[in-house]
Amino acid sequence: DCGYQSRELLGGFCELPVPITVSIFPGERETRWMAERAIHSGHEVMVHLPMEPIDYPKRDPGQGAIFSHYDYDRIRSVTRQAIEAVPGARGMNNHMGSRVTQDRRVIGYVLDEIKEQNLFFIDSATSSHSVAYNVALEMGIASGRNAQFLDLSDDPDSISQSLRALSMKARQHGTAIGIAHAKTNTLTALMSAIPGLRAEGFEFVTVSQAIR
Repeated sequence: DCGYQSRELLGGFCELPVPITVSIFPGERETRWMAERAIHSGHEVMVHLPMEPIDYPKRDPGQGAIFSHYDYDRIRSVTRQAIEAVPGARGMNNHMGSRVTQDRRVIGYVLDEIKEQNLFFIDSATSSHSVAYNVALEMGIASGRNAQFLDLSDDPDSISQSLRALSMKARQHGTAIGIAHAKTNTLTALMSAIPGLRAEGFEFVTVSQAIR
């Protein structure tokens, strides 16, 4: 969820000693700066596209979001504008979006634009009923699915435990995608855990490498 945080914090993620894929909100204060900095640092960039959650308006996905009542042309247009706003983006994942990712029609419209732009898609798995990953595969789009949120709790020990759980999933399945957020405790936990995980033989790769 990069783009609105301080340059100091965002830059810290860019300085991680392993490749990561940075997911950036379109239209935020540091959207362009973060995209360019991440790519310059050897990382990968994708668009973090806000989408309507089941419990809207209790939770608001924010500006530039996809809503399930939008028609085909509007969904394609909003998706296209989001891609254009994030320089160098190679893919996209959803921010919130539990209502959209459960609807084959609506997520299909989003994926039509993603396919035309030749991008990959990552289902953030914000809903256990999401069909987005399967629809993307059916459409022939390079796609993956989040296996583990790393920092739903901001407690450093909890983040470390989530990293360990993700590593076990990678060991079991060969590859696993995790989603973290641009927060101070997350950066600290990653910096602390990476050397040990690498010493155990784990390899860190970008999302596009993970879904090959």
